[in-house]
Amino acid sequence: SFKTFSSTQNLGIEYRNILNNGLNDEVKRIINLIPLINYPNVENTKKEIEIIVNYQKIKNKNIIVKQGIEELNFDKEFSDLKLTNLEAERLEYFISNILDPIIFYFKIHYDRVRPSHFSDKVKPWLEVPNHPSYPSGHATQSFAIAYLLSKKYPHKENIYLKSAKRISINREIMGLHYESDTIYGNLIAKTIVKHSNFIP
Repeated sequence: SFKTFSSTQNLGIEYRNILNNGLNDEVKRIINLIPLINYPNVENTKKEIEIIVNYQKIKNKNIIVKQGIEELNFDKEFSDLKLTNLEAERLEYFISNILDPIIFYFKIHYDRVRPSHFSDKVKPWLEVPNHPSYPSGHATQSFAIAYLLSKKYPHKENIYLKSAKRISINREIMGLHYESDTIYGNLIAKTIVKHSNFIP
């Protein structure tokens, strides 16, 4: 049978709490607007594993891991993007109260196994998170930040999207996510921003 997250890892209690405490009316409204797209089947997941394995052969592990550790929270990204303290605070509020409950709603719904638990060809370069793989939380968060900031500063859109792409792909290179986790995370981010009135 096809492995799931639940058959390979235990969900961290903090993530169940995010979901239990975060499903307010605004979050539920947005969830209902997000298209349901299943993750790839076993054969296509194997192809995604090969993409990760190839990344790990050609990428500089030390550089990627250093970036990956910095990208575990958004402090450095907010600093690099030259956000004001107020913008950073407002984005952190949006991540905690809107984005994260939506992300974990879909993660638990799809229950996708992490790459290194699907195939022992993948050696994770950072600790494997104890929540499902699909969609990528980092991709959803970083693309949502990029789209929100682009609403406010359209002339900087390329800078914001470049940052989001780097953060998302680093999670794949480190063996924590599949390419399709990133793609669905990006779609969710785009949908959330489209249907939210929030401006940082």
